[in-house]
Amino acid sequence: MVACFRNDAIAEQRVQQPIVKAHIIYKDVHGREITDVSNGVWLNECKGETTFTIGEKRSLILFHFGRQGMLITPWKESYTHAQSWMNDGLPSLRIRDRAITGDIDRIEIRLLSESSGSCIKQIVLKAEVRLNEVPTLTPDPTSSAG
Repeated sequence: MVACFRNDAIAEQRVQQPIVKAHIIYKDVHGREITDVSNGVWLNECKGETTFTIGEKRSLILFHFGRQGMLITPWKESYTHAQSWMNDGLPSLRIRDRAITGDIDRIEIRLLSESSGSCIKQIVLKAEVRLNEVPTLTPDPTSSAG
């Protein structure tokens, strides 16, 4: 399941084109955090962030199905290997994943400025999960998040 975003142009206004990372928080029906991903995986991006270029769509992976219908959440992990010839000792990224072990009620997506770390936008999605079916995600009308 992916969430798609587009940075739309606004007539006669200068629109920012920020470089963003995604922090994804999965919560249960009581608002308790089940798990989170501090560096979400953007489709077609090698790095852990993406540039919100005006008019272009960006897609963030929220989860996928694993064995026995388990929901799996991926993230990008930074690691270094000083003796490697590949990156001159600079950090590399690899995709890791883990099962989401609780029942998801809401997913909070925080788009964070790569340069400052500040939250540019927060989106809250209500999740309706049925056994062995693809969950339905809708904007959460009870959320005060922008």
